Amino acid sequence: MKILYISPNPSDALSFYRGAQPLRRLRQHHQVEYVQTDSLNWSTIVNCDLVFFQRPYTQEHKAVIDLCRKWKVPFVVDFDDWLYELSPDNPAFHTYNNNKEYYHHAAESAAAVMVATQDMADLYLDQHGIECEVVPNAYDDELLTPRPINDHSKIVLWRGSNSHTQDLLSVRQGYLNLIKKHTDWQFVFINVPPWWLGENFENVKTVAPRSTIDYMAMIQQMKPAIMTHPLMDCNFNRAKSMCSWIEASHAGAAFVGPNFKEYQREGIETYEPGDSKSFFDSVDGLITEPTRILENAAKGQAAITGSLSLREVNKKRFEIFKQFSS
Repeated sequence: MKILYISPNPSDALSFYRGAQPLRRLRQHHQVEYVQTDSLNWSTIVNCDLVFFQRPYTQEHKAVIDLCRKWKVPFVVDFDDWLYELSPDNPAFHTYNNNKEYYHHAAESAAAVMVATQDMADLYLDQHGIECEVVPNAYDDELLTPRPINDHSKIVLWRGSNSHTQDLLSVRQGYLNLIKKHTDWQFVFINVPPWWLGENFENVKTVAPRSTIDYMAMIQQMKPAIMTHPLMDCNFNRAKSMCSWIEASHAGAAFVGPNFKEYQREGIETYEPGDSKSFFDSVDGLITEPTRILENAAKGQAAITGSLSLREVNKKRFEIFKQFSS
């Protein structure tokens, strides 16, 4: 099977979880050949059994999809975010809001639509009548090795982009209370300085972002005891995947996330989204009961090296590709 892979950014974290790296493993374990090219035309397309689009959202993507349809080459699309309902404060809002017709056209025209979560599949079906295949984000344990859970520092870690500013503000008071109560712990923020705290603290630190593979190495070296991923309650966030939990488990850390369906798993400490006190209680409970940190981290690592290992998840990805290839 020969797959033409098209991505808006084939070297970003999205490609690591849902594009180039899973395709690399399919090539090794299922004899799937995949190609990328900077020059797309009908002869490139017809030379493949299947075209795989990751997050198609531009007019150029639509033009390629139309070529696939004309030449009767099947194509599968993959979405990791519910792009229809980005909040206006999200830096990418205008990009995706202005291109809604293109990613909707891709989803309704595809042989199959793969999404990262069941919540996103439900939204596609309920709002657009489009049935989707749920292929979760996974952990490549052929590339990575989880850190031992019994060796960690007194660090609470958050990582993200400036698209999560409102999410962080939703638990601002909880963070302030944690920082002031646990002065012997460090609260580390990767990529985004915590200006929203409104105060300076000696136990708050900012770390520069890294590329995906360097980031995975860095969080193991940092040895956080807890990683957090606060989110506001909205469809966009409810449809998000749990890759932040995968990363926490990789680092040997416990994880605190919102009480959404995607995060209702063994080994995840949940809080009520938008509730600063609930967020404080969840993180504080782990800090004051260290055995729970170990228990949660162990459950997380059992999941990412079991049912959520890339080798296991790729079995479903391969079956989808095989079913719809020409």
